[in-house]
Amino acid sequence: MRGAPRASAVSSACANGIPRHPASGRRRPEVSGVGGGRVRYYPAGTSDGVPAVGARAHRRRLPRARRDSDRGGAVPEELPDLTPEMKAAIGKSGPPTTYEVTSLGIRTFGRAVGYKNPIYFDAAAAKAAGHKDLVAPPGYLGMPVFNPNATAGRGVDFETPFKRNLNGGTGVFPLERVYAGDVLDAVTTLVELKLDRGRLGQMLIRTSETVYTRKSDGKVVAKTRGTGLSY
Repeated sequence: MRGAPRASAVSSACANGIPRHPASGRRRPEVSGVGGGRVRYYPAGTSDGVPAVGARAHRRRLPRARRDSDRGGAVPEELPDLTPEMKAAIGKSGPPTTYEVTSLGIRTFGRAVGYKNPIYFDAAAAKAAGHKDLVAPPGYLGMPVFNPNATAGRGVDFETPFKRNLNGGTGVFPLERVYAGDVLDAVTTLVELKLDRGRLGQMLIRTSETVYTRKSDGKVVAKTRGTGLSY
């Protein structure tokens, strides 16, 4: 109804006690703390990881052969098994990437996610709470330092017939507090590759783990585990 109050939108954004962004309805990250906590992110246009329903979403759910034939695309050749190159890539690590944790980045991330604890915004409040400096919220591990001479990506490369890629999700596991001024080294390792079949046809599922180590003391401060889908 035109001009009606938006209380229903606000209440639905807090349904079941789960805080949601009032505009998009997205879940905020679920945080279990520093000791083995996990942070999950839900992409825009989804709710609890379920894709939005609509004409485009419906087209994405069409069987791959039909979808590709509609637009004249070619279906990649199916693999009977992982190639020797793929099998050899499992367990290998990519080059390290340097991440810098800044006060600006911490405050920006905390505000965007919706944290209210002053230790993420006020250095004096963080020190009063027993921390050495501004605290990075769980899930924030800084920004990568651009290297113009580095190859694209942080993982391990290999030949594959699949041309399309999807992000299958990322879990963040904080292990130590991260502070403003920390510099981290991130190393990504390919831990698993497997072939599977879904509604899009055959797909390659890649699981990678990234370990973040603080340069100043050599401590592992966090690990992330991500899944990528190629089809």
